[in-house]
Amino acid sequence: MLTHRALSKTLAYTIIIIVIIGVIAGAYALTRGGGGGKKGLQTTTTSPIPTYKKLVIGVVASKIVLDPAIAHDYASWFILSKTMEGLVRINPRTGSIEPGLAVKWYSPDNGKTWIFILRKNLKFADGTPCTAKDVVRSIQRVMILGGHYSWLVTSFVFDVRAINDTAVKIVLKTPVQDFPAFTSTPVYYVVSPSYPFQNPLPGATFGGVGPYKIKAVTINEVDLVVNSNYYGEKPHAQELIVKIYSSSKALATALEKGEIDIAWWGLSPDDAQLLKSKGYKILESEKSAVALLVPNLEPGKPTSNKLVREALAYAIDQASLSSQYDGSLDNPVLSVIPTGYLGYKPVFEKYKGLKQEKARELLAKAGYNESNKLHLVLVTSSSVFGSGIVNLAKLVKKQLEATGVITVEIHDLTHGALHKALMEGTYDLALLTIYPVYPDPTFYIMITLYSKANSNLGIMYSNPQVDASIERLLGSVDYSLRQAVFEKIQETALAGDIPVIPLIEYPTLAAVKPGIRGVAILPNMLLSTP
Repeated sequence: MLTHRALSKTLAYTIIIIVIIGVIAGAYALTRGGGGGKKGLQTTTTSPIPTYKKLVIGVVASKIVLDPAIAHDYASWFILSKTMEGLVRINPRTGSIEPGLAVKWYSPDNGKTWIFILRKNLKFADGTPCTAKDVVRSIQRVMILGGHYSWLVTSFVFDVRAINDTAVKIVLKTPVQDFPAFTSTPVYYVVSPSYPFQNPLPGATFGGVGPYKIKAVTINEVDLVVNSNYYGEKPHAQELIVKIYSSSKALATALEKGEIDIAWWGLSPDDAQLLKSKGYKILESEKSAVALLVPNLEPGKPTSNKLVREALAYAIDQASLSSQYDGSLDNPVLSVIPTGYLGYKPVFEKYKGLKQEKARELLAKAGYNESNKLHLVLVTSSSVFGSGIVNLAKLVKKQLEATGVITVEIHDLTHGALHKALMEGTYDLALLTIYPVYPDPTFYIMITLYSKANSNLGIMYSNPQVDASIERLLGSVDYSLRQAVFEKIQETALAGDIPVIPLIEYPTLAAVKPGIRGVAILPNMLLSTP
């Protein structure tokens, strides 16, 4: 069953939330769900980490947003992860799971109700006590503001309340065994009471409960210093500065000039390779970013016709895309789940290869031929997904046009223009990238096929039976059941209805100045500093 629904007004395109899996149910996602892939934590050292007076990190970004209710980019998430914290967290040096603001949590009714016990004497950066009421207020604030990732709250949370100063009760709409993972996302970060309750504040400097506090913010730089009120171990860098650059080339040049110590988000493979040849340490994350071709399912669009989507799937050859794009750093992927994860099933194998004759046959049934070609507008954004996304778009265009029946027009849009195009439906195909909310196959299934979550990528797929299967999966700790549901959803909903077409998977990179130790890329692609 395939239905359609209107685009959400809170679309998001960079699925780049920092998530740290819970010790109890969340640990299941890592050990049984396949999170973390094959390579594990990438780090610059295993030896003792020295103290640094200052570390400077460079990123490619348009602006920094310091309100976790509305932030939606890696640079912003990085700063928020340093100035705030979730109920659970991932150890920045080892990648292991550990308590955050909560020392323990449990579910008394098999995943529908969750009780989190907070640490005692928690304080915000300004010394104000942080209690369970602040947790409740922060979650309710997200519900009111309705930011890009508010679905992680609104789709699941029925009620949240403080039992006492150090205990929080969260009641869900349906059981979710991995819910502690959700509570560690930035939309669940506990913000200072100074954040207005009913209005977003992108330039806020109040922070939350984290190892750093904000010293100063300018248009191109954010300066962090150690938070003396933080409950945990003090970081090894006394001052952490994040500088914003306009391109990968500018980022690499800044590292070579000594302006920064680490070149991270937005660093291209070509610039990373050049820096490696000059003696810089290169860190590579898991290949957990998945590039997707998203057809517009709006009624009246040519791509709402399943025959057309089948033809597109036959015309695309993922292996060829990978080898021509950058075969050394990416892999072809035949599902929305990365290949290194348990639950991955290469269901697009049935479309595998350049089967142009089959594509032409299906297009003919849909009414298209060499004298009446199918014209498609493909939108993407190099400002959101990096410069390589346009090169990938060109390769997709080449493969589709090889049918002789399709023409493709590529539009490289700004973030705002991409948002508008997806809002108004002024496109036929969108080339987007999924970054892991948390390293578990459940996330990739939800963000593409779950109607309560997939509008965050502009995906208009809605199937009540698939939604029910996903909710069944979320509520179970039976690994064999989860695996069976994963496979069925991929076979029937993904490869059967073709709401998206998977293309390639690839990592994120960081270049580190010689002598800097304790830098790591976590399984969720977030940079960790000493």
